[in-house]
Amino acid sequence: MPVFRVPPLPPGAVLPLSPVRDQTPLQQEVVSSLPPPPPIPAKPLAPERIEMAILWYEEQKREWLSSHPDVRPADYRKARGFKKLQNLGRFRRFLPAEQRHPNREIIEHNTTWSEEEIFA
Repeated sequence: MPVFRVPPLPPGAVLPLSPVRDQTPLQQEVVSSLPPPPPIPAKPLAPERIEMAILWYEEQKREWLSSHPDVRPADYRKARGFKKLQNLGRFRRFLPAEQRHPNREIIEHNTTWSEEEIFA
């Protein structure tokens, strides 16, 4: 089994101080009074994620329904001529277990995806 060793420090190099052990109380107070660093923004979801497809589908559905006011939202897929999905379990098995917002925040763990969400 290989052994990994830390390379020796060059002459004159100084190790950084440990914030707890090697600082005076005044130094610790200055360090603790500094504001925390800003949070790192979360990466947005990838465009091929189901959540992004659902957002796109809902936007298209809303636009189509606004131009066809005589169609009820429940009848949207039938009015558009979309077929009913068979064997939803086959599709559910490839979907993620959790549902997320586009900013990656988890909405729900152990999500049960609806037929319309799978269709999207």
